[in-house]
Amino acid sequence: MEAKFVRPLISREEGERNLRPKRRLFFRGKKQLQKIELVYLPYFWVSVKTEFKGKKEVLVIAVDAIEGIAVFPKEKFVRFEEKENVSPIPFLLTEKDVEPAVFSAARDFSLQVGIREKLPLKIGNILSIDRVYYPFWMAYYSTSKGLTFTALDAVSGAIQGVKMRQTFVRALQLLQK
Repeated sequence: MEAKFVRPLISREEGERNLRPKRRLFFRGKKQLQKIELVYLPYFWVSVKTEFKGKKEVLVIAVDAIEGIAVFPKEKFVRFEEKENVSPIPFLLTEKDVEPAVFSAARDFSLQVGIREKLPLKIGNILSIDRVYYPFWMAYYSTSKGLTFTALDAVSGAIQGVKMRQTFVRALQLLQK
């Protein structure tokens, strides 16, 4: 099964601007930017059938294929492109492995909608699962304690937090092999 690549919307220059260390008044250690690179993480792009107020819709959930963390991508910004000479990180999980994460995320979303709208969102079955590579700008820094990194979503421009840290650590280990 072939994978698609999501086109980054954040340029290298903009990524570098967002990832440059900020001066902090009380921050004692200095962080020196060493390198920035574009890394594509493997994801499953899952379409789930839903029904809300009698209207059938499709909910898209992206689940990383390394640790199985589910997120809701901003689809309107996502464009796919062809890539050549890219040696992507392998898919460690299978489509079956990520189904529990998909339904868990869909249930959570349904509860949020139900509380806000006072009417539940009905979750149906999975319509499709596609393999996708999603771009992130990775910045590597040297500090007084060693090396560290920060990841920036190359589509939305959001800095990635603690929830995704283990996924990036494992991805970087896979890139070294």
